[in-house]
Amino acid sequence: MKKGLGIAVLVLVVVVIIVVVILIANKDKLINLAVDKGVETVETAILKDLPDSIPADSVKTLCADFKADLQSGDIDPSRLRDLMDLFKESFNDQKLDEEEISRLLEELK
Repeated sequence: MKKGLGIAVLVLVVVVIIVVVILIANKDKLINLAVDKGVETVETAILKDLPDSIPADSVKTLCADFKADLQSGDIDPSRLRDLMDLFKESFNDQKLDEEEISRLLEELK
């Protein structure tokens, strides 16, 4: 019984080590995925409640440029955190008004 339990623990430890190594090896891909999903979430919410005075193409361009600059290292990663904090604060009521959209777009510039 003890031998079987020892083997099970050893297998579990090996699996955990393999998962950690895979995560470390793919760190950049995971970061890019998180950036993509974060910016896409903000873009989708803005487009959903976008006033007629703001063209949708300009929002898409701003989001694409922000994402590209962030991934290339031209923008400090803390700006993504600031954007997401502002988004969470603005999207508390599940709707963005014109002022909140303007603040988010200003953060994307």
